[in-house]
Amino acid sequence: MPTNHQQSESRVPKQGEASRGAQQLSLDETQNSGLDNADQKKLEQLIDGPQQLALQAQLLAKRRAVALSVALVAGTAFLVLLADVLFQYERWWARWLGPILVITAFVVAWGRLILPAWRKRLTAREIVTWAQRNGASSDAGLLEAFELACHDRRSGQSAGNGDGRYGSQGFRSAALRNWLSTHEIPTWPDYLDRVGWWRSVLVLSVVLLGLTAFFMSGAKSALFAAQRLVLPSSSLSWPQQDELRILDPPKTVAVDTQVRLNVFDARPPMPENLRVWVRPVGQRARPVETTTLGELAVAQLGKLRAEVEVRATGGDDQKMPWQTIRVVTPPQIDDFVFRIQPPSYSGLPDKEVIAKQISVLAGSKVLLSGSFASRLKELSTTFGSTASGSGLDKTDSTLNQPDSWHVLLEPDLKRFTVGSQTGQPILVSSALRWQFIVATQQGESLKLPAVWSISMIRDRPPQVDMAQPDLAAATADGAIAVVGKVTDDLGIAQIEIVASYGDRQIRESVSIADPLLTDIAADLALQDLQIKAPADDSAADIAVEISIEATDSLGQMTKSTPLPLQIKSKQGFLRAIVGEQAELSREMATILTRQRDAMLDMDGVAANLQRDSQVTERAANQLLQLAKKQQTIREELSTQEGLARRVADLNGSLAQNQLANTPIARSLRDLGSELNTLATQNATAAARNLDRAATVAQSSAAGQTGASTALETSLTDALRDVRKIVDGIQTLRSELAARQVASDLADRLLRTAREQEVLKRETGRLALAASSGELSSSRIADLADRQGRLSRELGGVIEQALKTRTGKVTPPNAEQLSEAAEEIKGASITDLMRAAEERIRQSEYAQAAQLQTQLSMELQNALESSGLRNKGVSTEIEQSGRALTEALEQTKELAARQDKLAKAVEELFASGRGDRDGLQSAQMDLVSDTDRFRNVVSGTDPTLSEGLGKVVGLQQKAIEKLENEQMTAPQDMRAAADELYRLSGGVAQRKARLDAEQKRQQQFDLVEIVAEAATVQEKLTATSESFVVDETNQALLEQTRNARLPKQIERVRQVSAMLADRPAFLWVAKKVEQHVKLQQAALARERFAEALVLSGRAHRRLVIMSKTLQDSIDDGKQDADDRGDREQAQLGQQDDSREGTSQLAVSDLQLLRAIQAAIQEATQQADPSELQELALEQRELFEQLRSLVEQ
Repeated sequence: MPTNHQQSESRVPKQGEASRGAQQLSLDETQNSGLDNADQKKLEQLIDGPQQLALQAQLLAKRRAVALSVALVAGTAFLVLLADVLFQYERWWARWLGPILVITAFVVAWGRLILPAWRKRLTAREIVTWAQRNGASSDAGLLEAFELACHDRRSGQSAGNGDGRYGSQGFRSAALRNWLSTHEIPTWPDYLDRVGWWRSVLVLSVVLLGLTAFFMSGAKSALFAAQRLVLPSSSLSWPQQDELRILDPPKTVAVDTQVRLNVFDARPPMPENLRVWVRPVGQRARPVETTTLGELAVAQLGKLRAEVEVRATGGDDQKMPWQTIRVVTPPQIDDFVFRIQPPSYSGLPDKEVIAKQISVLAGSKVLLSGSFASRLKELSTTFGSTASGSGLDKTDSTLNQPDSWHVLLEPDLKRFTVGSQTGQPILVSSALRWQFIVATQQGESLKLPAVWSISMIRDRPPQVDMAQPDLAAATADGAIAVVGKVTDDLGIAQIEIVASYGDRQIRESVSIADPLLTDIAADLALQDLQIKAPADDSAADIAVEISIEATDSLGQMTKSTPLPLQIKSKQGFLRAIVGEQAELSREMATILTRQRDAMLDMDGVAANLQRDSQVTERAANQLLQLAKKQQTIREELSTQEGLARRVADLNGSLAQNQLANTPIARSLRDLGSELNTLATQNATAAARNLDRAATVAQSSAAGQTGASTALETSLTDALRDVRKIVDGIQTLRSELAARQVASDLADRLLRTAREQEVLKRETGRLALAASSGELSSSRIADLADRQGRLSRELGGVIEQALKTRTGKVTPPNAEQLSEAAEEIKGASITDLMRAAEERIRQSEYAQAAQLQTQLSMELQNALESSGLRNKGVSTEIEQSGRALTEALEQTKELAARQDKLAKAVEELFASGRGDRDGLQSAQMDLVSDTDRFRNVVSGTDPTLSEGLGKVVGLQQKAIEKLENEQMTAPQDMRAAADELYRLSGGVAQRKARLDAEQKRQQQFDLVEIVAEAATVQEKLTATSESFVVDETNQALLEQTRNARLPKQIERVRQVSAMLADRPAFLWVAKKVEQHVKLQQAALARERFAEALVLSGRAHRRLVIMSKTLQDSIDDGKQDADDRGDREQAQLGQQDDSREGTSQLAVSDLQLLRAIQAAIQEATQQADPSELQELALEQRELFEQLRSLVEQ
């Protein structure tokens, strides 16, 4: 059969062949004018045969295309199914790959086989052409004959002769006869190609045979694979060939042994329908509940008392054989006893305990002895750190085997001991659990079901709680009341109260009333600390720490959280008491408001009872609620927990600090007595009467009767007592307000004295600047205005202070205020202030300075003589430093002017040209300024004043010589300039020493401020910890977030300002400020745990800063003591600077090292969410260290 590539187009006969045929026809034309019947039949075979062959070939091609297409698609499906069965791959892409391959095969078969076979149309001419090309040589001219025959047939059917291209009818007939006579008609069916068809059938048969064999050999798998192929998105999965096994199943166990079976699948994963079956002998099997733990399925069989068979089924494994567990009766322990020797620190006697689980104190020695009922062959134990109901875990037994414990079996093979290798008690160093493994005389090895254990109880350290007093302050020669509680589980051996100040400590032992619980209430005297008391209330307080240390019989010591105690001057302590009184006044205002509200409610109830004909249940309930409120008010006023108790504590603090006879102490005693009277008499009577009235009202309301006489009387009495309470609290608040006013007046007087000192110094500077013409009118007006305003303020304070003695309520310090006011008034200090103001406005600055010096001294004397202020001011160093600075600047200015004039006079005498009168006038002005300066410093700096006197003498001699035109005038002027330079050098040295002293004082102040900040932060940390435990205290939360934390932020900022020249310390202070701000934000979002962590970090860094600063000061002191004053005097200023810089660098390095340790500790305890912040802080620390090394 012709194929597509073998077929070709028909062609017309060649010219040579046509001429030869025409000649032949012309010869025979006259002889053969037509075709006989035989030729006619041959012609029909020549025409119809190719047509039939074309139809048969096209049909065969279609069948072959279908067979090959089916074979291709079926073969692809067969390969996909076979691969799925063999590999059983469960990836999603593998599930979809099979359908994609089958669809691809179908598309290829359709496009490359089916469509071409159906679209191709074979013609008879194509068949004849193919036959001529591929046939024998006898088929030459077959195509021409076929075309002539076809034309002849067409022309016979038509009316005309047809197309003339093929010649006449006779010519065509002659040509056909001639060809038929020399050629045979081909046997057309022989040309049909059936080989390709049979091959396609063979391929299809092979594929179908393979599919049939595939489905016959594994019908279930093949059908399942076919389903997976048809439904690739379904959840059909190949079942796993599970192989279940029991891990180390026991063969023989003792009676009542808890048996646990561990089942695993050798070909994971574990089937979901796993079951463990238990079948007692002669009974039906029952399933046991299992728990999956990773690759194991655990089945608890419980205590076995009889022989059982076990097996596991699930998944593809349903044929595990039954495994038998024999249950035998083990040898029994007849008697046993633990002999315990408690540690010596406990003081407990030896004892014997009959039990399998015991607890002993740490350090005890233990021996277990006992005997079995029957003889054994061998006895051993399996130790472990844990044990469950099913016995000890094998892994734990291997890892935790204590080598020092030994099991000894006596020669009689019955008695045994568990202890040391020699059978003696052994020290218990950790908790132990074990089971006995016995080998019977019959050769069976059994683990006894009983679990023996020794748990160790460690002696807990003592618990110490110290109460926080309302006023954590005292005087240097006073005492502090320490209240606390100490508990211990075995016994307290020693209790001490410790007060620490720097490197000094005092300890006071406390008697132990009960070794297990002791309440502490003792007064700790502070004289032995040898603290130098602050000069007055303006001086900085001294920080002291108070703590309680408790030691138990084991020697464990617990120290309570140190209580920061502020050592104040007596005036400062009294002012602290006044501050506490202000807090009492605010609390009394709250109680007063509630009491007034209760009184109004009582009036309303009384009015309703008079109006209504009977007592209602609502009125009875109102009276009951009022009785409860009144009882609460009574408790808030009482001496147990109320205001009276706090007043008594304040009185006790005054007595402890030798201030019991002060006016404030006397007024506090009166206040406490009055509060006690209000609480015990009026408040108690009011609560009792209201309770009685509520009881009567309830009875009347139940009986629906009117108000009785008893009800009206009780209510009237209660109202009378409540009014007394209101009046009494109002009176007490008035007294407290008067005390507060007096305290404020005293503050204003002290502040006025300090401001006057400032004005005096500024006036002195103004006087010095007047000679140089550098004054401005605004500066003069401002100084005069401030002096005038201060005089008016002082006049107002004097007027109010004089009224304190004549008011309705006389405050305790009214006598001191009145005395100071009278002295100030008698000394006409306000008049002197106004006179100084006038002098300033008139530019008479020297006179103004003298007036200010006089009035300042008078003011100081008045305050000191009245007792409002002690002699000596804490700011003396600062004031002296400012005075020396001004003196140094003025001295240098005078020296420069004198030196300049000396040079000008020398040039005048050398050249003879110059303004002699002008120079003489300038020298006279300089003498006047020097003399004025000498008068200013005469009262504060005698040494400088004496030196300036010499300078004035030299300057006056120079003026006289200059008038007489003596040539030695420049020498005197030069000598005056040199003396001024010498004086400025001396002032500079004193200023340097004073600056060093001031710097040391600033360091002390800095240490105190940082220590104070650390103490406050510690309290804030405790508060944040309380929020974690109890989130309901909203009032404390608001106070902490809105009041205490902002103050702490300002305090830390003050520390940062003082550390501006210390980069490392400044960085730590900034980090503390950041932590406190974040703590405030965390509290605002009620993230209490985060706030606690941030507060703890801030507190630790403040403590590190405080300790490092204190160590730096101590090291500096030690270095100064070692050098000595003489060596220190020989050192230059540059060396001192270098040494100071080195010391600062060392302290900075110590600080960074301590912060590094804190970061490492925090990193070990931090959550993963906190590591990023700690890493950032570590990088910042590295940058600080690198900067320090570069410096």
